[in-house]
Amino acid sequence: MHLTAIIPCVNYADYLQLTLPAATRFADKVLVVTSLADRVTPDIAADHGVDCVATDEWYKNGSVFNKGAALNRAIAVAAPKDWILLMDADILLMPPPDNWHVLHKKMMYGVRRRDIGNPEQWQRCLDGCWYDMPYIPLPPIKRTPKGLKVWAYRKSGNPIAMQGYFQLWHWRTNPHTLKEHHTAAVYDSELAERWPDHLRHFVPWTNYSVMHMGQARVNWEGRTTEHWAVTPPDLEAIEVASAAWHADPIPPPPIKHMPLTIRAAVEGQTWHYR
Repeated sequence: MHLTAIIPCVNYADYLQLTLPAATRFADKVLVVTSLADRVTPDIAADHGVDCVATDEWYKNGSVFNKGAALNRAIAVAAPKDWILLMDADILLMPPPDNWHVLHKKMMYGVRRRDIGNPEQWQRCLDGCWYDMPYIPLPPIKRTPKGLKVWAYRKSGNPIAMQGYFQLWHWRTNPHTLKEHHTAAVYDSELAERWPDHLRHFVPWTNYSVMHMGQARVNWEGRTTEHWAVTPPDLEAIEVASAAWHADPIPPPPIKHMPLTIRAAVEGQTWHYR
């Protein structure tokens, strides 16, 4: 398989310098998309041999932060050959098991993520505590008179892959572009909803998760949080920690209120392809 990873990064260069080396080891091709005003991100990309496209699509038609438009521009430039991964610059990818062949071309894949909320927690990770960080809960599912809804307003009973920090799918099977909005708040859930509930799963790699840096559910209108000045990770040490973690399978916790067929698939008990 050939995987193209696209990373949006506007004023996130402090995170990108930590996460980009892992992304280049994860994907066959990486493209960073930034704004014309961000002069640091292109340098970080160049330092790691990664192409970077700068665009003002972020502010198209007076938008505050049109992430969907910027990603559409990046997708057009990248011209994915096979699989595509949209991921955030503040996501550190853990090494995946060597079984990419188990991915199904009809699926949209997401991952669980752990939260590294501040530089002090980052230092704990550097000291070897990568998998001690807490999971960030999946979006809540609510029962309404009109059926199950994620966040009580998205018509779905499956929260997986509804958030844009990691959305992986087979581009040639589903060559989707993104809807454009005034901010970065909803483009990702609208993309995920193009797959029915039973075709959105966690990646089928036991115990796999990624690390999210900084505060969750903020910066939808551009960067407002403090910048980090921290030591880059040792990727070899991460690989050792990852190998040890995956050697002892631990099933994910049950996801309440899901339809049983989806819930079973999410928990790794069975897989349904239709």
